[in-house]
Amino acid sequence: MAFYEVEHSALLKSLQLLEPGVKLPSSFQLVMTYLNGAYSKSLCVMQVELEGQIVTIVTDGWTDMNGLAVINYVADARKKTYFLKSVYTGAQTHDAAFLAADIKRVIEKYDFLHVGAVVADNIAANKSAWELLQPDFPRVFFYGCACHALHLLVKDAIFMMTWLNGLISSCKLIVSFFITKVWP
Repeated sequence: MAFYEVEHSALLKSLQLLEPGVKLPSSFQLVMTYLNGAYSKSLCVMQVELEGQIVTIVTDGWTDMNGLAVINYVADARKKTYFLKSVYTGAQTHDAAFLAADIKRVIEKYDFLHVGAVVADNIAANKSAWELLQPDFPRVFFYGCACHALHLLVKDAIFMMTWLNGLISSCKLIVSFFITKVWP
């Protein structure tokens, strides 16, 4: 739900049926007070829970439903994963210099993390970014994601099975329908 929706009169009336004295914050209060407070609290919790642990930062580039390029960053520590940041990159090309600067920005922003490794897609730009980052982070191990490599392998294998082309086309039509008609 968008933050401005909290000011819609129908929402307030609906909630007042359940709790007559309820008062909702403005969208400004929601963003500036409550969201910032929740973010600060989550950082404190993460800092306490990860004290003394070595984490792996995992990056994942993808495209959202609107066709916008996004890079997500999470910290993986033993049995828990912590969301760090989501970056909409716009028209910015994901070249080695950009990726290296972005990864460095994330590592420096969360300076309380003890980063032992960074995992990313197995694309050439990431491999070049690792070479750029290695001098600044000599104790951090940079490597490609095994799942991403396996995904590419399976994708190539399926592409060679021409008898699946009809099924693949039908699946793409179904996905396209949901993206354009159900989630516009």
